[in-house]
Amino acid sequence: MPTHLSRLTLIWLVAIGFIAASTWATDYGLPGPFSAGQRSVTVSRANGSTFTAQLLYPATAAGSNQPFHPQAGPAPAISFGHGFLQTTSRYLSTLQHLASHGFIVIASDSETSLFPSHGNFASDLSRCLTYLEQQNAAAGSFLAGKVDIAAFGISGHSMGGGASLLAAGTDLRIRAIAVEAPAETNPSAVAASASLAAPALLIVGDADTIVPTASHGQLMYNAIRTPRQVANIRGGYHCGFIDSAGIGCDSSSLARADQLLTTRRLLTSWFSLYLKDSPSPWRAIWGPDAPIDTRVTQTVDPRMTLTPRTSSEIVPAAGTARFALQLRNTDESPLDVDLVVEGAALGWSATVTPTNVRGLAAGSVVAVSLDVAAPASGVAELVLLAQNAADGGTAAWASLALAVACPADFNLDGGVDGADIEAFFAAWTNGEAGADVNADGGIDGGDVETFFSRWEAGGC
Repeated sequence: MPTHLSRLTLIWLVAIGFIAASTWATDYGLPGPFSAGQRSVTVSRANGSTFTAQLLYPATAAGSNQPFHPQAGPAPAISFGHGFLQTTSRYLSTLQHLASHGFIVIASDSETSLFPSHGNFASDLSRCLTYLEQQNAAAGSFLAGKVDIAAFGISGHSMGGGASLLAAGTDLRIRAIAVEAPAETNPSAVAASASLAAPALLIVGDADTIVPTASHGQLMYNAIRTPRQVANIRGGYHCGFIDSAGIGCDSSSLARADQLLTTRRLLTSWFSLYLKDSPSPWRAIWGPDAPIDTRVTQTVDPRMTLTPRTSSEIVPAAGTARFALQLRNTDESPLDVDLVVEGAALGWSATVTPTNVRGLAAGSVVAVSLDVAAPASGVAELVLLAQNAADGGTAAWASLALAVACPADFNLDGGVDGADIEAFFAAWTNGEAGADVNADGGIDGGDVETFFSRWEAGGC
């Protein structure tokens, strides 16, 4: 059995910190590999009326009407909704950033009047996705075959954020939601949040005086029944999500450029996880890593738990150990979960049982076993993921910091004494793998010599 070893805590804090720092291979706040092209397009409604929208996409060169980049398709697509009395041009830097990372973004120009219809705006955001489906299938369209119609997301700011939640409440094509400072709408975005079928990220600012989080975004978060997060930007303000201030805007000590950088990083990592099925950002979105951006405070709810969350243990040299964990469904619906182990170091191996769980009922718990085989010496950090099989991105996790026991402390009781001699000779006599303390592949007199030299030294 494994033995808890509190004196390893500091070692593991250092080791886990190093691993965490290395996992962000991509900083999604930096521009992506593509140029951003832009086109103005006409979208038809179901009743035959039309509206214009701005289309941003990965292109061979930056600017208007540039060719679609041949290496970017089929690309996931995001419908974006502007704020009250705002134009899509106020969000251009964020839309271009998403396009540079290989996303098609379509931003409706509709409902810019003093008395907008939130319900119509939500419908227009969905119609934008229908337009992309049509263009993907249309022979001769510059988007023919270029759109991944199975990878649709939705986003928006303020009124557009609330309208995005309205749209996502009824549009089952939407696989991921990420909105900025979402505002309550009529009909209610709070009520619609209870009907969402996709994971949702709400990006808010704690200095927002126009759409305070407590009376808007927090109520939406509370209503959501899918994997959900709030990313709270310290010093973030309502108009910090747009490229330039207008009449009636608020302000903060946080520089606009910094807030926009943080927002782009959050949006791009979220959509990359869910629409591109990229595992790269999961550790900072759901996992054990701190966000790359220290301005962000996360509230996360993957709708399941894996416990114990963290532990530090020692295991016998060249031996095995079993760890018992519990997977709990905290959702109101059954969950399908895949269990995966990450991070085994050289010489270590681990297997999890079961490897998947299907139809785990709401509130139910299932036992999970992690069997670890250790080398003769060394350390490792193992992370066990419980991945939501339906969305492919959400994960609960547990982290185990492991070390091979000191050969002199053969009985793993934390001390070096006569009991270790007795335990060693019992294992040596029986030919147990753990008695190969010199790690030469055999159990012989060399192991006795190695064991006693370390035992007489009082340690390792």
